[in-house]
Amino acid sequence: MAFFEYVPWYIPIIAIIVYLGSTAVYNVYFHPLARFPGPKSRAISEWPYFRAMINGSDPKRVLEMHNKYGPVVRVSPNELAFVRPAAFKDIYGYKRGGKPELSKDKKYFSGMGEPSLVKSPDPAYHAHLRKMLAPGFSDAALRKQEAVIQEYLTIFMKKLEEESQTGDGCVDVVLGCKFFVFDVIGYLTYGESFDCLSSNKLHTWVRLLGKLGTFLVYNQASERLPSIFKYPFLLVKMPRDLISNINTVESISQTKVDYRKTHESTIPDFMGKLIEEHKAGRLSNKQLSSNASFLIDAGSETLVTFFSHCVNSLLTHPRVLAKLTSEIRGMFANADDITMVNVNRYKYLRAVIDESMRVKPPAPAVHPRYTPPGGAEIDGFDVPGDVVVGVTIYAACNSPLNFHNPLDFVPERWTGEDPKYQKDARDAAQYFSVGPRDCLGRNLAYVEMKTSHGQAAVAF
Repeated sequence: MAFFEYVPWYIPIIAIIVYLGSTAVYNVYFHPLARFPGPKSRAISEWPYFRAMINGSDPKRVLEMHNKYGPVVRVSPNELAFVRPAAFKDIYGYKRGGKPELSKDKKYFSGMGEPSLVKSPDPAYHAHLRKMLAPGFSDAALRKQEAVIQEYLTIFMKKLEEESQTGDGCVDVVLGCKFFVFDVIGYLTYGESFDCLSSNKLHTWVRLLGKLGTFLVYNQASERLPSIFKYPFLLVKMPRDLISNINTVESISQTKVDYRKTHESTIPDFMGKLIEEHKAGRLSNKQLSSNASFLIDAGSETLVTFFSHCVNSLLTHPRVLAKLTSEIRGMFANADDITMVNVNRYKYLRAVIDESMRVKPPAPAVHPRYTPPGGAEIDGFDVPGDVVVGVTIYAACNSPLNFHNPLDFVPERWTGEDPKYQKDARDAAQYFSVGPRDCLGRNLAYVEMKTSHGQAAVAF
């Protein structure tokens, strides 16, 4: 104690300054990633990345850095961002010769409860869950699920038609999309919908999803801060009703899981095999509920985001809208005639969907991975071990390294009609990811997107 009584007050301050200064010098000039290009501020500390995550600008900032520095950029002291198609395969793709897949960055999933398909860092457990879920997403299952999709889509279209003929004719398409998407995913997961279309209002779960999603971003961003700042930040940002909202969502999910466990589904759904595992004692009730909640979250907001972006793109590009409408109406007189099979004939509709997702990906952020201790070669670059790597989806989809006039909304780049876009690296638009952890719901998403936009083109 006597020693500390005689330590001048400014010594601790000097020590902190020296520590921060020496860390900055090391990160910029001597760190294993010092040879990679990028802003000095990003190399020095996590603070710029943290701020970009909090204000939602990170995907655009990463694109700007790629435009300035090239295909690989150092975005934080121990993290590299890549942008070309080869990086997707090297980071997320299947590995040959018994090599393990690059591990997930665990800090992005800390504090998120029971591991589900997307949150599980364990490749073996993830593969097991994926095997259980895959039958519900197969082509055979999808053909039997179409009746459910068409049922809710018909209700959705009728509501749009009724609302367009009343008042000033304005229709909240995004709200209607939420009703449709959540009712479909609810039925395919739990065997019953959320009754959004029939009640004409959002279910409690849907209303809370946005709030919980925002705090999740804060929680992930806080992992980039020292503990002395992390917990005060979370306390400030934590909604007063956070715990209550989490408990409400968990209660709703558990109630619906209990319902599904006692009611056989009339069609192949997502929960069938998981419930079999649960009844056999190989899957806990928490694991069952966690994966059900994941299915709702993954199969809802991203689709709603796509719908809003695609509708906006069509309304702001009259030429594209006219061409799409002409293609669809040239073959169908009634919206009800459009099915998941015959809608596949229309290449321009698929091109409109792909271009909309390319320009504004529904899930624009990065899915970070760790390189193995011995390092890895990514897109031709030798990357040291234990480094965070990833491809920011928005950056890859909008980079001039991959696409000609990338910010322009031009569906023809997908159909081969315009030679200007022949050299586009279309495999850089991996909005469903690639490899053993790619999106299981890709085909379901395309069916919902194509049938809904096809029917809307006929009806309106």
